[in-house]
Amino acid sequence: MGGKKKGKGKKGKKGKELAEVPTTTPYIVAERERAMCPRLGDNYVRVQNSDEIKKDVVQWKIEKAAMNGASTLDISGGNLGFLPQELRTRPELQSITEINLAKNQLFNSDHVFGVVSALERIRVLNLSDNFLNGQLSDSVGLCISIRELRLDSNQLAALPPAIGQLMELRTLTATNNQLAALPEELGDCGRLEVLNVRGNQLGALPAALGRCLALRRLYAGANQIQALPDSVGDLADLEVLDLRRNQLAAVPAALARCARLRFLHLGCNKLKEIPPEVLAALGELEEFHVNQNKVEALPSEVGRLTSLKRLTLSSNNIKTLPEEIGNCSQIQELYVNNNAKFSGLPASAGHFRMLKELSMRKCPKVKQLPSTAYNWTALRELDVRAPKKQVCKIPPDLKVQLDGQACQLRGGTVKKAKGGKKGKKKK
Repeated sequence: MGGKKKGKGKKGKKGKELAEVPTTTPYIVAERERAMCPRLGDNYVRVQNSDEIKKDVVQWKIEKAAMNGASTLDISGGNLGFLPQELRTRPELQSITEINLAKNQLFNSDHVFGVVSALERIRVLNLSDNFLNGQLSDSVGLCISIRELRLDSNQLAALPPAIGQLMELRTLTATNNQLAALPEELGDCGRLEVLNVRGNQLGALPAALGRCLALRRLYAGANQIQALPDSVGDLADLEVLDLRRNQLAAVPAALARCARLRFLHLGCNKLKEIPPEVLAALGELEEFHVNQNKVEALPSEVGRLTSLKRLTLSSNNIKTLPEEIGNCSQIQELYVNNNAKFSGLPASAGHFRMLKELSMRKCPKVKQLPSTAYNWTALRELDVRAPKKQVCKIPPDLKVQLDGQACQLRGGTVKKAKGGKKGKKKK
């Protein structure tokens, strides 16, 4: 009788043999595919050919730009790990003012800015979707003519103090990186108009940002910002402020000095109240979002927002809205979803003659609409769905009016008409 064969793999808990995982690398896998499988080998060759074609395309675009004295050069998606040195050496390319280097494989920012800085007229530089990592090179300060710099979707951990040397900079975007802080020298960019640093790891904004007096749009959502510096009030020309998905516990009173704000997003923070003096000063505000906070009430000064068109109060602890909100007669969209204690709109809401969408979903204490709801002749969507039993009663004549103006009604029950039967509105 023969002996039992020994297994080569390790045994698991149930006695099954587990195959050993070989140590390998992407290069070894590629070589195996090329050598052992004809079809996969063909794919390997096609990839190689594709890379060569991309390099040829890049070279062709550079030659064409040099021949035509072009002002723009788009070599995005060219699979470039390094920039061609002729960008630095060919005088025919000095007419270039805009260069798109997005979606390549650039990783050495010192090399990149060393080459690009030789283009003395460069105004727009797009480095999005590359592999730039660590701190951005100080060589960025050599590109003194830059007006628009895009660094989105890289792996940057910091911006250097040299960023403050870009005195002509108007737009800076560095979304979806790993920035933990912004340098104080950013405040030296006195002509900066747009700053977008969404999706980073910022714990605060630098106080020096208040020196960027030309700043009109500031996007700093999806970070870890816990407080705003009072110097934000010095940004008198600020029109858009987006701070959603942070850790803000309070709104500084200094924000009242940003009287030109048109868009303010404070959603997904830890706010418990909105300072009355801030609302009183923002008469030009058109959109105000404070959803997913811990706000219990809006002050009567909300009635000063006479230009307001969109208001989002969903997922808070709001019980009611002040009568003064009726002064917001330009409002077109109002969202009060998921406020468990919210009892309904005041009668002054009848002034919302331009209202197109009203959503009070998951507000089980909303038993009826205000008697002035007949004034909502522009309404196209009304959502009063409750979590379980539908409790919001809709008068039959109001239901007829809503149908006549092509308004989509979601949830609620239609009151019993005289001599009729009570019907329920389907979800």
